[in-house]
Amino acid sequence: STEKKKLEVGTEGTMFPWTYVEDDKIVGFEADIMAEISKRTGYEIEMKAMDWSGLFGNLDAKRVDTVANIVTITDE
Repeated sequence: STEKKKLEVGTEGTMFPWTYVEDDKIVGFEADIMAEISKRTGYEIEMKAMDWSGLFGNLDAKRVDTVANIVTITDE
């Protein structure tokens, strides 16, 4: 198949320096990690910005293939 493999990646895109928007493009540490994954695997990466509250729901619903977003443990 000549179709390029693609991964759709959900991210909030508002957490400098991990993922944030610059010149209408999602950039930052996690975007750099995904770019390296693309280089090593040949997958095209499409970063999709979305609200935090829907990030994992979109993953569960298979609207994205993975999530690249800072996640921390809180008391909540």
